[in-house]
Amino acid sequence: MLIRNGELNKCGIYKISNGHGVLKYIGGAKECNDAYSRHNSNLINGEYAETNKHELQVLFNTEDLYFSVLAECSESELDLLETKYIKMYKDTIVNKDTKGKRRTTKSTPQETEKRRQANNGTKNPHNTKLNESDVIKIKEMLRKGVKQRLISEMYNISGTLVSNIRNGYRWASVTI
Repeated sequence: MLIRNGELNKCGIYKISNGHGVLKYIGGAKECNDAYSRHNSNLINGEYAETNKHELQVLFNTEDLYFSVLAECSESELDLLETKYIKMYKDTIVNKDTKGKRRTTKSTPQETEKRRQANNGTKNPHNTKLNESDVIKIKEMLRKGVKQRLISEMYNISGTLVSNIRNGYRWASVTI
């Protein structure tokens, strides 16, 4: 399992470490939360097995790994700072690249859809309070005319989230 540690909604250098705190991977991202989602999805699906991240896949298959932000920085500092940390931890990390680099091409529609599907429902890294069962109950209450304010108080969520569930902007994958 890839476990999130700390606040990830920031630009910076992130690390993936094992349960003993040994750094196993260093990366940089404009939005570390997106990097977490991408790595988590790829590891769950075994997509690193035949790549330069094979060693990371083996570790994931045998133990819990921890994802956290190592250092915050501006977007312009990403490559330089990532290179610095890769060199600093080169003896323990599985990174094959020796310096930081950004993706230079825009995501394809297929990649965007694949990420969207990977972050559906409880797998969404922004989801902290609800599960599929809760959403089914909320949708049933909305269908019966229960006030949004009451539902938001019952589940300790915002009225906006209840409205977004009702209108299909959030949790659209859950149908009743």
